Amino acid sequence: MTQPNVIMVQNQWRDKILKIRQDRKDKLLSGEEAWALAMRTGEKYNNDDIPPTTDILNAHLQLCQSPEQSKIILKKFRDFGIKPNTTTYNIRISQAEYQNEAKEIYDLMLREGLRPNTYTLNGFMPFCTTVAEGREIIKMMHKYNVQPNTQTYNGLISMASGTQEGRIILEEMEQKNVVPNVVTYNSLIATANDYQDSEKIYKEMKDSGFEPTLNTLVTLLKKAESRSDVAKVEQERLNRKFPGTLVWEKQYAEKMNLTI
Repeated sequence: MTQPNVIMVQNQWRDKILKIRQDRKDKLLSGEEAWALAMRTGEKYNNDDIPPTTDILNAHLQLCQSPEQSKIILKKFRDFGIKPNTTTYNIRISQAEYQNEAKEIYDLMLREGLRPNTYTLNGFMPFCTTVAEGREIIKMMHKYNVQPNTQTYNGLISMASGTQEGRIILEEMEQKNVVPNVVTYNSLIATANDYQDSEKIYKEMKDSGFEPTLNTLVTLLKKAESRSDVAKVEQERLNRKFPGTLVWEKQYAEKMNLTI
């Protein structure tokens, strides 16, 4: 098989594994079914003497649901002489259950001579519970010239202790020319002090040209403090012709029972 044909088949292998991953996300396959199908797919290409690549390794890794499965995949590909890259370690960090586990993977990446990037940084953010902890992770990355992006700042905002701290982070984003998105405003609404502040942020979001989603309104509904607040958010949903999903109906009923 010529080199161009080998590359084409390798790309087919990678794409099949990514399709299996998408089918699992869409709940067309269970985790166990996806794992078994990916393993069979890999064996087929191995039997056809198709050499794997790091991209194929990374596609397989994204299907792993436990450290044991990750170790199996890493060993299989190492036996073919395939070395992990930064993306490999980013995937493993994002799959870690604990911060210490993620830190061990990060340290191993550095020992392998690989440099972290913004995706590495963002992989650590879910382990933080306060803005201060998140900022420490950013400092840890600064020595490698890793810069936070919108996702990083959204993570910081989600840990904010109230309206003021959330706005400080938003101002910092603007100063650093990091563009906010709908998730940024959803996070600001969620961490605001009260419904009044959340409603102001919602208006600012629309005035800034961002189109709210149903998730935005669910977040706003959670901040409602009276039946009047609930009615205003419900009217906004109707005006925007968003469907009354199970998530919405559950939150709506809960708020109507709790508010006066």
